[in-house]
Amino acid sequence: GLANNPAFQRFAQRTHAKTQEIAQRAAKTSQELAQSETLHALRAEAEAKAREARSTAAGLAELLKKNVESALKNSQPPAKKKPPF
Repeated sequence: GLANNPAFQRFAQRTHAKTQEIAQRAAKTSQELAQSETLHALRAEAEAKAREARSTAAGLAELLKKNVESALKNSQPPAKKKPPF
């Protein structure tokens, strides 16, 4: 039968080697794609956090500015000291 045919055995070996190679490439590509999707998700999350941080910083800067202006408006000018003599 075919199992004893040298030509068929060579064909089977070549076919097996090619299918193993294709399976390895598919696994590698699948892993790269998964990593790419993970990196994309992490990048999107980092960009969202950066936008949030910028917004928070702008809000804090505005609040600080208002507090400083209010403090300056409500403060009394320092009393002038009279010379000791």
